[in-house]
Amino acid sequence: MNNYFENIKDKCNLVAETFDLPVFFINPIGDVIYENLMNQSLNPLYENQTEKFFNPLNFRPSRANSFPVIKKSVFSEKFILISIFNHEVFEGTVVTGPL
Repeated sequence: MNNYFENIKDKCNLVAETFDLPVFFINPIGDVIYENLMNQSLNPLYENQTEKFFNPLNFRPSRANSFPVIKKSVFSEKFILISIFNHEVFEGTVVTGPL
């Protein structure tokens, strides 16, 4: 893993540990590159696969946003989505939550 993704991992861990919230980094094709669940389990109503965890959010991993987005799942859970760019190239999305 290169230094850029190590930096993303460190920032994800900082958010997770500071706010005691799960944090995920999803690349533009939908692969979960990094996750920190903070010893929490995923909602049991979701299928037991992390990639499908985001389906109730209507989350499209290829969509980049120029500002943080707050989304509410069909189960009324709230998530913060932040697009990450490296030299103006969309690298993926940090998903924090549920809040």
